[in-house]
Amino acid sequence: PLIKNLVNGMVDREIVFSLAQKNGYKPSAQLVKDEFDKMLKQLPQDKRQVLESQLKMQNKTIDDYKNEISAAAFSKYLKEKIEPQSKVSDADVEKFYRENQENFKVPEKITASHILIRPNVPAGKENDKAVTAKADADALAKTKTLLAQLKQGADFGALAEKESACPSGKSAKGSLGEFSPGMMVPEFDKAAFALKKGEMSDIVKTQFGYHIIKVTDKKAGGYEPLAKVKGDVKNYLVAKKTDEQLKALVEKTRKELGLKIANF
Repeated sequence: PLIKNLVNGMVDREIVFSLAQKNGYKPSAQLVKDEFDKMLKQLPQDKRQVLESQLKMQNKTIDDYKNEISAAAFSKYLKEKIEPQSKVSDADVEKFYRENQENFKVPEKITASHILIRPNVPAGKENDKAVTAKADADALAKTKTLLAQLKQGADFGALAEKESACPSGKSAKGSLGEFSPGMMVPEFDKAAFALKKGEMSDIVKTQFGYHIIKVTDKKAGGYEPLAKVKGDVKNYLVAKKTDEQLKALVEKTRKELGLKIANF
């Protein structure tokens, strides 16, 4: 089946090139250059530099690459002859949006900060139960002290900067930025998303240690509005219809030519 599939793919490719040529889309050096130059103009400068670097590693220049392109005629044929037949109405877009709404789901998001107190276990003592138990108890006691200070009005960011074992403490006063459900470890995730904007958690234990979490912003989940995704949906449906039309055209040509690939 693998060899058969490869052969089928090669035959289909040749059929498409043949159809393109019959419709006046003949490969030429100028066509290749024009199509490639068009693509290059659309590339951001950084991506063009990446392309040039990759070609350099292969001892090739962009001009060398232009000479290797063989599909320019097919692309032009597809864009000018097949794609215009792939009409997609506003009703088609709305129907797809309604029937596939889960694809446009926007998760709930929060912006939160935390203070992490990690049990301080001396190196080489990780398997000593008495040592690890004491380190855990000390970490919990320290977290309780910090929580009490916060409840009495201490500044969350200042305490995070001074006490948190997480790098976010020193770099961002404990802020973890914005995140969606599932991005943090389960215990942290569950506690954080249960909080309202401006609320602070009790002590939360995870594999990393003991946390105090504060939610500074909260955005409800929902769905992307149709107006925002309409263009993307239309492009997807046009591409899908174009692909279906091309496959139907190739199959029709196969039958007309009586082509059949033998089993291997």
